[in-house]
Amino acid sequence: TPLFMDVREIRDYLGEEIAIFFLFMRTYLWSLIGLSIPGLYLLALNTSLIELPNGPYFFYACALWSIVTLKVLDQQIARTRIEWGISIVEGSETIRWQFQGEIHTDPHTGRAFKDYPQWKRTSKQLASLGILLVCLIPVVTLMICTLNMMGYLPQGVTGHIGPLYRLSEPGALFDAEDMVKGCIPIVLHAVMVTLLNEAFQNLSERLTEWENYRTQREHEDALLLKRMIFEGLDCYLPLFTLAVILQGYRGLRLELISLFTLDAFRRMGVELVLPWIIQKSRGIMERRRPAAKSLGDGPERTEGDRLPDSLERGRPSQENLNQGGSGGTDDAEN
Repeated sequence: TPLFMDVREIRDYLGEEIAIFFLFMRTYLWSLIGLSIPGLYLLALNTSLIELPNGPYFFYACALWSIVTLKVLDQQIARTRIEWGISIVEGSETIRWQFQGEIHTDPHTGRAFKDYPQWKRTSKQLASLGILLVCLIPVVTLMICTLNMMGYLPQGVTGHIGPLYRLSEPGALFDAEDMVKGCIPIVLHAVMVTLLNEAFQNLSERLTEWENYRTQREHEDALLLKRMIFEGLDCYLPLFTLAVILQGYRGLRLELISLFTLDAFRRMGVELVLPWIIQKSRGIMERRRPAAKSLGDGPERTEGDRLPDSLERGRPSQENLNQGGSGGTDDAEN
């Protein structure tokens, strides 16, 4: 089981780095047991932390738990690396082969190296920032539309859209009082957030490649910063608005459940179901292939196996070989 997995056996079979990952997962799952106890208690009471007088203290406990868990994970991974003899010192920076620049000669060593002017990269970074801000416009628009369909932006509140807000009224398409209809805009928002994140992931990779970073670490840091800003606002701006500004705790709870549930199903589909379908499809295709020809017939010659025309013309045919063979036999008999 994941809680009692032997990382040494995983190391011997899959390697040290993968074993370190499973060590992280085992420690993380054990740390979640402490948080699950008050969760089960609240589930038995059929209530939420917001309705309890001491509920906010649990959020402070969660913040403290995350800090302690990260420290414990770092210490355990470092200790395991030392026991296994894995170097924890980072190596030299890796130069990206995609890096483009002007060739210069080092006056001290005489070696040639590539250089890219910083002002060019800075101008590209500013352009990428502008593109990022433009991409946030559909994020804010989607959030406002969703909050209207959930019934949290009535008339007189900034962002109110009458036609969409009326869809949340009793008996309407997205009736906020109905348990099923009220969840439809939340699920739609979760789906749109996932699609926007996927689209921006491709765009951020193109922008980071265009900015032309010299080392792999600089490239990854720039890519991470773009995705962190966009996906952080995309996912958590509606949650922040519901929790702090509108104080719609019911919508906040449903929004969190929808986001995390949809992301869990997406990961299972991409990382588990899709590889299984591909593997099964390959097996079916291999079984449906026609049986191989017998060895006597020989393999069928393809266009790539044909000799050039000059060699084909000088190559003796099978009939000439037979005649030559029979003639040689007759001479030998004579």
